[in-house]
Amino acid sequence: MSSDGIANLDPLATGFAFDAIDLGMQYAELEANGFVPFATILGKDGSKQVWKLFDHDLDNSTVEGGVALGRQRLREIDESAHCVTLVYDGYFTGDGERTEAVFVEAYELGRPAGVHLCQRYERHDGGVNLIGNPLLCDDQTQPMVPPDRSVRQLPNLGAQAQQVTLDAIERGIEHVEAGEPDFTPFATILGSDGSREVWRFTDDDPDFRVGDAIALGRERLLSVDRAAHCVTLVWGGALPDEDNAGVVFAEGYELGRPAGVLLAQQYEWLDHDRVVRIGDPLVLEEPEPLVPADRFGEFDNLDAQSGDFVFEAIDVALEHAGESGHGFLPFVTVLGRDGSKEISQLVDDEDHPTIEGGVALGRQRLREIDESAQCVTLCWDGYLTLEGSRTDAVFVEGYELGRPAGVLLAQRYERHNGGLDRIDVPVLCEEPQPLVPPKEPR
Repeated sequence: MSSDGIANLDPLATGFAFDAIDLGMQYAELEANGFVPFATILGKDGSKQVWKLFDHDLDNSTVEGGVALGRQRLREIDESAHCVTLVYDGYFTGDGERTEAVFVEAYELGRPAGVHLCQRYERHDGGVNLIGNPLLCDDQTQPMVPPDRSVRQLPNLGAQAQQVTLDAIERGIEHVEAGEPDFTPFATILGSDGSREVWRFTDDDPDFRVGDAIALGRERLLSVDRAAHCVTLVWGGALPDEDNAGVVFAEGYELGRPAGVLLAQQYEWLDHDRVVRIGDPLVLEEPEPLVPADRFGEFDNLDAQSGDFVFEAIDVALEHAGESGHGFLPFVTVLGRDGSKEISQLVDDEDHPTIEGGVALGRQRLREIDESAQCVTLCWDGYLTLEGSRTDAVFVEGYELGRPAGVLLAQRYERHNGGLDRIDVPVLCEEPQPLVPPKEPR
């Protein structure tokens, strides 16, 4: 049979169907009593997935139940797929002869029908021998992914955030296949402009564990700003008493939603560098937001743009604190009404600069700023005592011109091995007098 194309399959989908036959034969050789059915998915972007189909548990799954489960799950696959296959083991009777066989049902999304293929084989000396070439049993099978299907939805995530979270799981699976089942936890951040970032959470401490990295990730995700649309925290782990299986966990959160979703994607090893997914990601719980709403507290005297600018200043101040190690020199930032942004460091004495002197100098200079500015901040490093506990903190005093008062925020942090971690969300200390007092009319 030619692999250049089969009715209702283009050459790419045809090649993918033959790959599924090859994979089924590998399983047939490994499992003398028949293998657990599986599905393969070819994405429009060229990505490939394998789903193991256990209708019950690992020990009591049946071929019939696995095939039925595969049909059910493939009905819900989304439009990112180009072609899907359903693969199972059984028997083929032809010309009065009954042989073992691997069956593959393949369907290219959008086509009026699919195809049903069969590769006969016989067992010999602990291995398998192919009997002839794959047979085309039927080229008019019903679509496995009907056009009127209801696509699966994850709780608390819109379509874009859902895809980002599932993509993050795939990134975790890639780490597993690279030999890192307990990979360093990471986060993915999708910006409202479509940009994507990946943050890794590690430490030089030899006793640093996955649980420590997850906690560190939760702390650092507090620094995500309003421009983010969705964040996902990802980590992996082995299954108890299972040497060849594990789980990738992904906690996804779409900013502004009341809760997130914690998913678990179970997998098992196919060989030394490939794993297969066991079913779809399972929803374990709907946890509290990874980025709490009060991270972006609304203030009476700041509009949304000025509020974002003040939080940006906190991020910059934390960067300075992390770089200096012993406290940084104060600075001011200015947001222009034309959208421009400026930052100026405040040095009261070139030979012996002080934080107190820099703050005083900043107040003096900001009194003279003109009406081309929309919002200004004055930033410095210090200490905050809250509920009897004294911690390092960066202070940001923000003021939107024309308002009756400003805001003074403190972001607590703690140092560790040359870096720093945020402690909770910024604290509103007070609403001080304007940094830029109204100008007297001439």
